[in-house]
Amino acid sequence: MRLFLRLGATAFGGPAAHIALMENEVVTRRAWCTRAEFLDTVGLVQLLPGPNSTELAIHIGHARAGWRGGVLAGLSFLLPAVALVWGLSVVAAAPWLGPVVPSALWWILPAVVAVLLHALWKFGRQAVGRSGASLVMPLTALAAAVLPSDIGVLAVGALASVLVRRGGGPTGSAVVAVALCLLGGAVVSAQVIGVASPPPPSSSRIFWAFAESGVSVFGSGYVLLAWLQRDLVVQRSWLSLGALTQAAALAQVSPGPLFATATAAGYAIGGHAGALAATVGIFTPAFLSLAASQPLRWLLMRSAVARAALDGIVIASVSLLGRAVVSFAVPLVGWQWLWCLLCVILVSRGSGVIPVVLCSSAVLGVLTSIFHLGTT
Repeated sequence: MRLFLRLGATAFGGPAAHIALMENEVVTRRAWCTRAEFLDTVGLVQLLPGPNSTELAIHIGHARAGWRGGVLAGLSFLLPAVALVWGLSVVAAAPWLGPVVPSALWWILPAVVAVLLHALWKFGRQAVGRSGASLVMPLTALAAAVLPSDIGVLAVGALASVLVRRGGGPTGSAVVAVALCLLGGAVVSAQVIGVASPPPPSSSRIFWAFAESGVSVFGSGYVLLAWLQRDLVVQRSWLSLGALTQAAALAQVSPGPLFATATAAGYAIGGHAGALAATVGIFTPAFLSLAASQPLRWLLMRSAVARAALDGIVIASVSLLGRAVVSFAVPLVGWQWLWCLLCVILVSRGSGVIPVVLCSSAVLGVLTSIFHLGTT
């Protein structure tokens, strides 16, 4: 579809901006659906894991022209971003850029921290309004600090939210605490047992690692960054923090879905084959979401337990994002903190400023390298 191809090539600003642009195009200008129908679709995709704006394009295309329309709309929206990020990854890895890349990343890292802080503030405010958040959020924050598995943290959030809703009061809190300890022990044990797969990873392993992220990440590409930091940097050691920072920056300065971060991360892990495997893995669940959307809607309409579990998962996703902010911020030193503060002020003016902030950070790093100004 030409509409989604154009949006994928020009839409900056993340999921919120993408949704606003789609609403203007499909409701106001083209009248493909009513505003109520559009908002229902937005609400549905926000209940699904994966890239929300891509899923919205898929669902709009499906409503317009069936399965074929859904697939074409989704591909049209994501391919421009994937192609651009892939190309930028190749350029960034060029030998002649070797001397300036470390300096550029040194200045980009505090900008990424600022972007994550902005996302944490925005998503945190939304999560706090959910029922039981005052108890569930501290528990998920604790789980994020002590558990080595992100899926375990999500499970803690779901279980805690369900028990708080059903039990409430001190008794319910005690049950939640006990359940947290039991689940934490089980997840730690499972993680220790499953830690034995040394790099370099094959394309199939890269595919399944990113497919797991595609079905586990609720929120946006910012939450994906938290997931990748824990999974690829800490647990699997497939990427360095600098390589993930570069992947995130390349996706941020490109239009389209932020999940294109996976393309750059895949390229850093396994070259072109890795980029293809990561891209297919991360976006495949979005296309399969069409099959899951109606059963999920039916379940949430009829089950208070399912609604509570979903609220807990969303709250846990905010805790994972907070952990990522800390992980990215810990290495900051010297002038990076001052640059991070300035970037926070700039980013607070709106998500549309983010690409400018990241590009400015890269330019600052290049100039620092050229004029040998130092980075401490």
